[in-house]
Order: sequence, then structure tokens, then C-alpha cells
Amino acid sequence: MALNLALKYPELVNAVVTICGAGYGSAVNRDYVDGYLAAARRKDLQPVAELLFAD
Repeated sequence: MALNLALKYPELVNAVVTICGAGYGSAVNRDYVDGYLAAARRKDLQPVAELLFAD
């Protein structure tokens, strides 16, 4: 829905950020989502953030 609004009213939208947006390609990485939601501190996010990058 957010992307549809951005396309329909581009003059009103500066940026659109999606987390686990659907329809962009591969399946949702549940390890990332679960790790992000379970993190209590910033240091807990380091291994989760590493899932966003590939060598």
C-alpha cells in the first residue's frame, strides 16, 4: 500500500522504507525478523545486521 501511494502521489513522498516488504523477490528471512524483534540491546543487533550483507 505504501508503494502504491508513493507512486500515485510522488510529490507528497520523500522516501519509502520497507522491512520485509512482500513481492520484491526472495522469501522473508525469518531469522532476521525474529532476531530484530528479540533484540533488547544494540549489541544484540550485530549478528542480525550481518544477515543484511553478503560477501
